[in-house]
Amino acid sequence: MLTINYFQGNIKEIVKKLGSRNEETKKEVTEDVMKIINNVKENGDKALIEYAKKFDNYTITKKEDFIVTQEEIDEGAREVGDNFIRILERTKKQITEFHKNQLDKSWSLYKENGVIMGQLVRPLEKVAVYVGTPVEVYSRSF
Repeated sequence: MLTINYFQGNIKEIVKKLGSRNEETKKEVTEDVMKIINNVKENGDKALIEYAKKFDNYTITKKEDFIVTQEEIDEGAREVGDNFIRILERTKKQITEFHKNQLDKSWSLYKENGVIMGQLVRPLEKVAVYVGTPVEVYSRSF
């Protein structure tokens, strides 16, 4: 069973706690995460609905509940405040700069015997991100 540990923005406390985990705990967490991933792969929205209820106590009743509305985004931004939004924006910029160096590109090779080889790189159309405040660290136990 996963536990939720709240660290009120104290990064030293987070690093100390996470760094003290032993390999067995890390293995258990990885196994739990893989179970969740596999369940979502196998059961799709049904699994997501179960996890929303289990972890967030949120009941999804229709597909539209999976999409965050602009009104909900605005409400969330007001709730967390300008400083938190600035931190997210700075983090986005840093992550973008970092990953620009990892970009793959599409390519193809045409061989004399008619064989075509290559790689087609496409961006994701949609992604989901969960941001909680205060910092929430999910783990099995410490």
